[in-house]
Amino acid sequence: MKKAAILTVVFMLSAGFMVQGFAEEVIQEQMSAPEFQIEADKIPYGKTALNKLERGSANMATFWMELPASVARVSSESNPVLGVTVGAVNGVFTSAIRGLTAIFDVATFMIPSYSKPIMKPDYAINSLDTSMRSFLW
Repeated sequence: MKKAAILTVVFMLSAGFMVQGFAEEVIQEQMSAPEFQIEADKIPYGKTALNKLERGSANMATFWMELPASVARVSSESNPVLGVTVGAVNGVFTSAIRGLTAIFDVATFMIPSYSKPIMKPDYAINSLDTSMRSFLW
């Protein structure tokens, strides 16, 4: 029983020293390896699949903003009564199209072209912003 305990302690100590030696070798290899750096400023983000995925995801979350944008746009172009009626109907259809193009962008984000959106402006929030500016000012 004593021999087994002593052998176990000797084995554990030798295994610990081997692991420590191996760890030191790995650390030395990593320290001597050339550094690999990616400069984020030089990545052409607008020409990547992530741009298309981001545009589709953002439009999936905000496609409904086409409705108030259309109401504001028609109201500023003619009168508020037409804005609430015709603008609302136009906004429902534009929202549906924006939602479908968003789903298309997300489903095909790995397929080029990445920087050409189906609808202009690229994002529903931009459409709302432009319409509200023209309506309020």
